[in-house]
Amino acid sequence: MTQAEFGQLCDCVAKNGNTSHCIRLIGCSLDDLYRFLKHHADERPRLTLALSVFHDDFIATVRDFAISGIPGIRRGEKGAIILGDDGEPVIDRSPNPQLLAAVLRESSARLTRSEQRDRENSLAAGSEDAASSIMQAINSDPSPVMLAVGKSCD
Repeated sequence: MTQAEFGQLCDCVAKNGNTSHCIRLIGCSLDDLYRFLKHHADERPRLTLALSVFHDDFIATVRDFAISGIPGIRRGEKGAIILGDDGEPVIDRSPNPQLLAAVLRESSARLTRSEQRDRENSLAAGSEDAASSIMQAINSDPSPVMLAVGKSCD
């Protein structure tokens, strides 16, 4: 696998999320990928980032479905489809709490062991000054404010 093919693989994974499928599309095998990553260990976080980009986009799409609701045809008594004035079935959207719970559960445990290891290695490679400046920035953030959702602001 060449550097250009690995770049194509990362682009495909960011859009598709399926590493095996993307490898087949560029004409390589998993063994080629493993050999490439063995010789170019510094490229592993790039693949992890591509997977994270896909995952974040996917979770955002599912979250939108969970909150805005999944479309369903309105039905009347005995399951009859209710038609609108235009003769088309009336579509209702109702929020789905089970789907939202699944999204929250997935978001909390999204990194695999290898991804966690890659993240820890990249953090360990940074300087202590950078880590302390990040901690100072976090500590200097203002306290969270309680929002009055659904109430008018004066």
